[in-house]
Amino acid sequence: MESRSAREESTPFFATSFASDVPYLRSNIYRFNVPDEKVGWSVPFPEYDPPDHTDPKAVGKSWSDPDPQAADNIRWNAIDGKINRKSFICDYSFDSMSRPMNPMGRTGLRGRGLLGRWGPNHAADPLVTRIKDGKLQFVAIKRSDTGEWALPGGMVDAGEEVSQTLKREFSEEALGGKAADDAVHAKWISVDSKEPLYATHEEFVALLKSVHGIQ
Repeated sequence: MESRSAREESTPFFATSFASDVPYLRSNIYRFNVPDEKVGWSVPFPEYDPPDHTDPKAVGKSWSDPDPQAADNIRWNAIDGKINRKSFICDYSFDSMSRPMNPMGRTGLRGRGLLGRWGPNHAADPLVTRIKDGKLQFVAIKRSDTGEWALPGGMVDAGEEVSQTLKREFSEEALGGKAADDAVHAKWISVDSKEPLYATHEEFVALLKSVHGIQ
């Protein structure tokens, strides 16, 4: 979701950046370049004019939201029936098109992309580890769409507990060393591996290393 934080002064949990020279997943849409110092909504950026992209495959589905301007019954920043529309960061604000704005700041893109919901899209990515030959390892799956290694996981279904999602996604994508859904292979990877990881999963592995005192 493209957005503005209701608490602009707060420090985000992850300082996420997005590459503007790589198209958005499964599209030819490029993000508007946002310098690191202008990610925060409190920093003036009058020339900011990102493209508006919602993939047609994410429109009109049972799991996707209608346009906010055409839906006046959505309960934002709350539990909306079986859908959790609460952010774990803070209450989010809205833009001039009644769309929720990203509490983390500017992303270089408007719209939902491939996501189903306006606002928070809750996902669960299990980080399963072991020690082998003195090395800390985690389970990773290879994504069929990008060829990158990633943590197994997926979106939390409406009415589903996060613990249920973790079990379901790990079973579907990783158990038995073979994959399903978006994955084509699964294996153990050492935390010091140079294998490129999908999206922000490198940050999760960095946190794992920090917990174990690994540089």
